[in-house]
Amino acid sequence: MPVYSRSPQNIFQRLAEKIQKSVVKPHITARGIDIYDIYKTPAFQTTLVVEPRDTRQLNEACADLETQVINARGFSEALDPALALSYVNDSVAIPYLEGLISSRQLVDGYAITGLERIGTDDAIEALRLAAKSENKNTAVLANQALARLARKMSEKPGRTK
Repeated sequence: MPVYSRSPQNIFQRLAEKIQKSVVKPHITARGIDIYDIYKTPAFQTTLVVEPRDTRQLNEACADLETQVINARGFSEALDPALALSYVNDSVAIPYLEGLISSRQLVDGYAITGLERIGTDDAIEALRLAAKSENKNTAVLANQALARLARKMSEKPGRTK
């Protein structure tokens, strides 16, 4: 079983794979997403319930993923938890993504992408620190992410260039 089996991304990935393998169409209801095949024969059915943000649970999940990366015996073992952590699109993940950058597991690219995706002031500050890294690759990736964020910010309506 993959180490990231509890991540929402993995659940959505498995759901997408099942949808692609069968002839189904999504039907959105008030409780979540119920999926039936076109002929109304339940080939596959699920309900997705989105609950309020739970900071404690997010911290625990992020800490667990960061620990898996740090304790990994190599890049291939660190890859899946690093990728999962990079998709935690919440400011809670920022210190854990910073930890990935300094982990020496060669997953700094995933951490930088995650920080860019979050895009808050704290994430931008973490990217600025990464841009000053002694590791040239990390510095280049962080500077590129900062440039993309700057372009995005300047393209938003109501902003001056």
